[in-house]
Amino acid sequence: MVKFETVADLIRKHEGLKLLPYKCPTGHLTIGYGHNLEGGISIQIAETILFEDIEQAVKDLNRVFPDFDHFPEVWQNIFINMMFNIGLNKFGEFQNMIGFAKLG
Repeated sequence: MVKFETVADLIRKHEGLKLLPYKCPTGHLTIGYGHNLEGGISIQIAETILFEDIEQAVKDLNRVFPDFDHFPEVWQNIFINMMFNIGLNKFGEFQNMIGFAKLG
């Protein structure tokens, strides 16, 4: 039986972790522990990334709005979608919207 953790340790040691895309020695766009991005990603990986991105958007929104968890659900959904798409820096440019939302 294959011991996945043993093999994973070996790959981690030999490949190293790169959190940003890079070209591997064969010229393929790669990330992580040598994952070839040119072959695409699985639905499972895409879903994992999506939920991590949503989690980051919520964290960023909690920085902008300390009471974000108490906003109406429809507001939360709109703001999360917006933060997900444009990021914290661009979101911060909407000062009028942020001000109105803070008024409740």
